[in-house]
Amino acid sequence: MRGPKYHQLVLLISYLNNKFPDINLQPLGFSSTPLGKDSWLTGFIDADGSFQVRTSFNTKVPRISLSFELVQSRSTHYGYSMFDLMNQIAVFLGVNLNEIRSDRKHPQYRLRTSSLKTNITLRKYLSNYPLRSTKYLDYQDWTRVLEFFEQGTHKDNKEHISVIKSQMNQRRTVYNWDHLSLPG
Repeated sequence: MRGPKYHQLVLLISYLNNKFPDINLQPLGFSSTPLGKDSWLTGFIDADGSFQVRTSFNTKVPRISLSFELVQSRSTHYGYSMFDLMNQIAVFLGVNLNEIRSDRKHPQYRLRTSSLKTNITLRKYLSNYPLRSTKYLDYQDWTRVLEFFEQGTHKDNKEHISVIKSQMNQRRTVYNWDHLSLPG
């Protein structure tokens, strides 16, 4: 287990051991496995990650961009900081960890891939540890756009990218669960 939820697990184990002394549960401690060596980050992305394609063609400077974003509250409901966990993820992906919404009641941390290199790092990880929710479908569309960036043909494929984007995230109407039968 990683992150501040571990502290709540320890409290639960303590409660259960006091209530049922014969079970004698022991917490295993924080995971020391590097992020790239297990599927933990995949679950975190499935829960809170966002794959984004941005197209703005009717502006002074037309633009196409591709990113992945992960946002978390800076502290949990129990007051534990999310900095260390979010910073580990940022370091793994090779991106900056930014503080956002500092003037609000619930300030947040945000990390975002935006370069070809960081997007490829994320794709490589998710190729080894695939997503399992419907977010996998958005990821598949995102990787199709990433291929245009890798080939340097994203500007020539604006219309195709716009069609892909129009069917992602909240605008998705077609769902396919075939990825759940894939090995991994």
